[in-house]
Amino acid sequence: LADELSSIPTTDVVVFMGHGSAKGDNSVYEHMNDAFATLGLDHFILAALEGTLPFSGVFDYLEQRSPECVHLTPLMIVAGEHATVDMAGPEPESWANQLAERGYRVNPIVRGLGEYAGVRDLIVEHARNAAPIEREAAQS
Repeated sequence: LADELSSIPTTDVVVFMGHGSAKGDNSVYEHMNDAFATLGLDHFILAALEGTLPFSGVFDYLEQRSPECVHLTPLMIVAGEHATVDMAGPEPESWANQLAERGYRVNPIVRGLGEYAGVRDLIVEHARNAAPIEREAAQS
């Protein structure tokens, strides 16, 4: 992701939209935020539609950074309805409009992870290295 979004200056902020889960463990998103910080990508932050990292938590972070522009992009393989409606849609509750109401210049990047060559390569690599699944013989 750092390579794919390397043209975005560090004076801006990239907010990734994860889906999250109201029922499940969302710690992977917290780990990603920690990884961004460890890699020196403190202008990257992740929030989720559901679960423990709500979008409202991004506002304090943005106030501290005072970015020139906030780029929104989905952390989803496909930029589907969540990206086009919840993130970048015209409704007042979309993430883009909530930020614009607070005075931020917003650039929605409606591009799924599957559109990035580096992400596709990583998925293929993981699939090639995966252990085969042993299935029980079909019973008659």
